[in-house]
Amino acid sequence: MSLLTLFQNVLSVQAVTYVANSRFYAPYVGYAAQLPAKDPDETWVLTLDATAALAPGETLTKITLAQSVVMVGTDANAAAVLSTSPAPQINPATITLSNSVSIGAANAVLCEITAGLSGCKYQITIVVETSNPFKTLALKCVIPVSSN
Repeated sequence: MSLLTLFQNVLSVQAVTYVANSRFYAPYVGYAAQLPAKDPDETWVLTLDATAALAPGETLTKITLAQSVVMVGTDANAAAVLSTSPAPQINPATITLSNSVSIGAANAVLCEITAGLSGCKYQITIVVETSNPFKTLALKCVIPVSSN
């Protein structure tokens, strides 16, 4: 069974299917957590879990910014690491990761990460509004890219 089939739930938007995976799972910790290295030839679904930052009953409602910037190294095309087609999406249903982490509906953002240059580190930032009009979250992680 491949890593991309380890999730129990499949999410669809605009005829694109996201299958979440636990390898690229980033729980909200208040700073940009570093994830495992990604090969430049791999494409993964990144799961940014906001559960820890949400009060009971709060949900994510709207993505207002999605960006990828290079933090280490040089890549003139750093923005391409975060795919815009398909666009990042808020999970419409509960998902359960292969590591038994369960994320409630509208508590995470799923996005596709691809490409990158070996030796670079990229910060992915997703800014998302919540059902609380006084709370906007910046979900972040750092992804190193290595062909080793």
